[in-house]
Amino acid sequence: MKLHTENITKALDHLLQNVKMDCHSCSLKEVCAEVDQLHQSELGMKD
Repeated sequence: MKLHTENITKALDHLLQNVKMDCHSCSLKEVCAEVDQLHQSELGMKD
C-alpha cells in the first residue's frame, strides 16, 4: 500500500512539475488511469 501511495504522489508531483507533458511518453500512465478511474467512481456515487 505504501508503494502504491508513493506512486500516486509521484504522478501528481510529475503533473505539477511538467504541466506541458506528453502523456503518450510518460511512464506514469498506469497510475494516472487508476486515479482517473477512482475519480469517475466518486462522481458516479454523487449522482
